[in-house]
Amino acid sequence: SVDGIILLSQTSHTNDVAAIQRARVPLVTLWRYPEGNQVNFVGMDDDVGMRAALDHLWALGHRSMALIRGMAGASTGDARERSFRSFLGKKGKKIAPGSIIECPTAIEASREVTQRLLKLKKLPTAIIATGDLPALGATIALSEAGLSVPEDMSVIGFDDTFVAALPQVDLTCVASPRFDIGVKGAETLLRKIAAPGGPIERVLLKPGFRIRSTTASPRKD
Repeated sequence: SVDGIILLSQTSHTNDVAAIQRARVPLVTLWRYPEGNQVNFVGMDDDVGMRAALDHLWALGHRSMALIRGMAGASTGDARERSFRSFLGKKGKKIAPGSIIECPTAIEASREVTQRLLKLKKLPTAIIATGDLPALGATIALSEAGLSVPEDMSVIGFDDTFVAALPQVDLTCVASPRFDIGVKGAETLLRKIAAPGGPIERVLLKPGFRIRSTTASPRKD
């Protein structure tokens, strides 16, 4: 008995969307696009965010970068990896085997996969993680290995949650337009309630970028 639903999901795979659509309740999804569904969506432009991170690192002089991304099938992780590959491909840079690693969005999981990255024959000079917590896990692993951030390796996160701005973290990161996503989501839902038969809308909002203390030019050997 509701006029409409805004669904904020932590996964791209959800049965809730189909159930709501069968019930003919106006629906808007936020943040992660439900795969396999034609549905109204408001989220962040992941391509713009990843390019901002890569442009920043490239301008600093980084040419060898690693990506710690969410598990396969997640719409945000997939989109960010595509942008990562596209950017380096256009720059004429090959992606070294083992430099793109999947892991759950958790500190400990990222810490473990970063330890694997550090076993590569040629280390990257920068890591981009597709979340703030994985980025934090990466900085912990680097510290445990005796490496300094950003002197030995730069680290960039995604989302700009409250963790990123803590003085002990001070993480350079892509900043999700969370407030604007909420506003656009509500506006979109109101339109769908007023005109349920209108076209499907997909709104992508431009993220910000916060430069803090975890990125710098790569160390000169």
